[in-house]
Amino acid sequence: MIEIKNLDIQTNTLLIECMNATFDKKQIHGISAPNGSGKSTLFRTISGLRRERKGSIKITGELPEKERKKQIFYFETSNWFHSSLSGMDYLRLYSSQWESDKRLINEAIHLWGMQKYINECIKNYSLGMKQKLLLSLYYVSDASYWIMDEPTIALDKASVTILGNHLMEQKNKGKCILFSAHESEDFYQICDHRYTIDYGVFKVRRENSDDL
Repeated sequence: MIEIKNLDIQTNTLLIECMNATFDKKQIHGISAPNGSGKSTLFRTISGLRRERKGSIKITGELPEKERKKQIFYFETSNWFHSSLSGMDYLRLYSSQWESDKRLINEAIHLWGMQKYINECIKNYSLGMKQKLLLSLYYVSDASYWIMDEPTIALDKASVTILGNHLMEQKNKGKCILFSAHESEDFYQICDHRYTIDYGVFKVRRENSDDL
């Protein structure tokens, strides 16, 4: 599990204060909060792309520390893609870096129907095609913890349904999934636990609360 204790998320201002949370495997965790509340910064911190001075984030388990870090996968946005590379280049790269089963590459391509364009340069992709490639990287990594920032963006209704079913399947296989989906309120129905960031406080969302 990912265990967070007394964590402050701070940029120019204090975004989240004294956060405590536990994200277990075989569960889907959703964070809903306004833009600018610190969700993306929190995700970058959990994934190790940035550090905070106060608080701690630990991945507990039996693996050595170096291997634990590879259990997390986070790819924030399709803007991170290099336009001159192909989707297949990325699938092979991340499969190699995460040392996962190569068969997952073809499974990901078929899951998202990318057969016709996977070998083309990404500069020719639509936003939806880029998002499907981004989501495929999670599957190809086979990491235990998936941190997903707006995974439904640029997806049509049918693709959102595929994604929801896919995440449920991965949860049942033991994955821990943490996501935010600002534009897709209905998507939170797949969650085991839902949270909000309200005036710098990270807390469990109460569905019957009038102020959330």
